[in-house]
Amino acid sequence: MPRVRLRIGPSCTGAVMRGPLETDYLVVGTGAAGMAFTDALLSHSDATVTLVDRRYAPGGHWIDAYPFVRLHQPSAFYGVPSVPLGRDTVDQTGINAGFHEAAGADELRAYYAQVMDQHVLPTGRVHHFPCSDHSVGRDGRHLITSRLSGEVQEVRVRRKLVDTGYLEGRIPATSPPPFEVAEGVRCVAAGDTAREADGPERYVGHRNRQDRAGHLRLAAFAGRAGQRHPVGQAARRVVAEPALPPAGRWPARLLCRRRPSVEGHGAGLVGR
Repeated sequence: MPRVRLRIGPSCTGAVMRGPLETDYLVVGTGAAGMAFTDALLSHSDATVTLVDRRYAPGGHWIDAYPFVRLHQPSAFYGVPSVPLGRDTVDQTGINAGFHEAAGADELRAYYAQVMDQHVLPTGRVHHFPCSDHSVGRDGRHLITSRLSGEVQEVRVRRKLVDTGYLEGRIPATSPPPFEVAEGVRCVAAGDTAREADGPERYVGHRNRQDRAGHLRLAAFAGRAGQRHPVGQAARRVVAEPALPPAGRWPARLLCRRRPSVEGHGAGLVGR
């Protein structure tokens, strides 16, 4: 049988695998859905699974998430059934005080790495291809292409292809703004606001209003306390103003007001 040299894992260490690779399930995406589905297969069947993801580590959009984003639900309700997330405790301080802990991006990235390295791969029934893309050839063959080396691995699927990224959303951290940005207006992803050297006069943003509002409020408090924080120095007053668009969703416009300025719209934060 032909042999294909692949680079596997974050360390990109060379490894040799025999191809084509046969598997029961080919799962595209190692985010929350892909990891939960794989965990269920390992717990309730003897199936073999091949995981492929374009990112370098498991965790899906949490790999690219803003550093201040947290779960909008208790940690105990998230993750995979076989490996509990968090310690099932109640937060005693902070804006979540009195409620069950809600994991942040750092904790979630570490959690999914632990699930993969200590629970999924040790079963011996899973092959993991990070930093790779899945495609289907003209002849119907499933192909995994390494983003690092360009090498291709053919995969023969005995049962099902499961594309968990089919409905994956776009996030400003990794996508260009889906709107025109007026001249003189800076458009940055919310996670980059703390890196702004010059505090804008005003911020306007949509989506993730709970996380963004908390981030800007904390920045404003830091500014009042005299700490050097580029967002806090500009954010003297943060107001969350709900607006009902035609689609029926309820985003919030977050305005840091000091002087009249240009107002922008979109998924990222817009300032001048």
